[in-house]
Amino acid sequence: MFITPKKIHHKYAGNNLGKVLPDRFGMLCWNLNKFNDAHLLTNELLAWERAWNLELLFLQEALFDTLSNTLKNRYEIHGAANLQLGGKHYGVMTASRTEASHTQSFHSKGREGLIGPKKPFLITEYPIPEKGKLLCLNLHAINFREERRYRLELEYVKEKLVGHEGPMIVAGDFNRWNSSRERRLNEFREILNLKQLDISSRHLKSFMGHPLDFILHRELNVKRYEVIDHEISDHNPILVEFYI
Repeated sequence: MFITPKKIHHKYAGNNLGKVLPDRFGMLCWNLNKFNDAHLLTNELLAWERAWNLELLFLQEALFDTLSNTLKNRYEIHGAANLQLGGKHYGVMTASRTEASHTQSFHSKGREGLIGPKKPFLITEYPIPEKGKLLCLNLHAINFREERRYRLELEYVKEKLVGHEGPMIVAGDFNRWNSSRERRLNEFREILNLKQLDISSRHLKSFMGHPLDFILHRELNVKRYEVIDHEISDHNPILVEFYI
């Protein structure tokens, strides 16, 4: 049986962290579907760190207690927990090799269904060269609810972002599985002047023909990106390299 966690925000300090995000950096966005084999995941991340200059990890349905032990030697980790099962915490997790200057965790206002958990989102900010701060938002959007609730939750998220001037990344599992939700997400993106990473939907997790996972960005340049077919989760990891 799930328990709503008493502690929402979790932090695990890293070692040898940078003070400013590099002007070229890679990021990973991945819904892990509660995968908990930390050894296998760590091996994958080490390979991607070298190949993609990974600095930021946006993970959804992450198991904090397992991943924190393997990542905290190289990353600072922040998590917004929305689920507790048997003493283990799950939610969205953002890990960085640069020290965050600000973090804040949130829950959706509504629940999944009538008695399900609330959904998490997490804001982190990082100093960047000559441009102030990069604001990052890691999101696992509400799923099993009507279109009105989806719209209200996107508006709630938008309220947390509209005051930021400068570069921004909004990424995660948006649960955009019909045309109505697609319209709401497009409105959200246009108001915040975000670009959508132009990924072929062939490799993305989809439902009823609509991809669910996205990376939206502002005032950043895209060097390369790839979606990798992977057996760890029913969602595939998205890798992208940005430059400022």
